[in-house]
Amino acid sequence: ELENLGRWGIVSWNDGDIVEALENAGVDPSSANITAVREHFSVQHIDDRMTEVGCAVIEEAINDLGLVPPGAPDKTSE
Repeated sequence: ELENLGRWGIVSWNDGDIVEALENAGVDPSSANITAVREHFSVQHIDDRMTEVGCAVIEEAINDLGLVPPGAPDKTSE
C-alpha cells in the first residue's frame, strides 16, 4: 500500500518567516502582528490549501502528458 502513497509535502515555518513576510510587506513585525498572522484562519488551515495545490498539480501533469482524450468532458470543475 505504501508504494501507492503520493508525495505530499509538509510545510514548516516559524516566527522568523512571519517577521520576514511582515517586513517585506512594510509592516511592523511586532509581537501582536506576529501572533495575529500565526493565528489567522488561513495560516491555521494551510493544509487545506496544500491539498488544493497538490490536486491542481496532479491535474496539470495529466494535461501536460496529453492523457486527456480530445473532446473529453472537463470534469475538473465538478
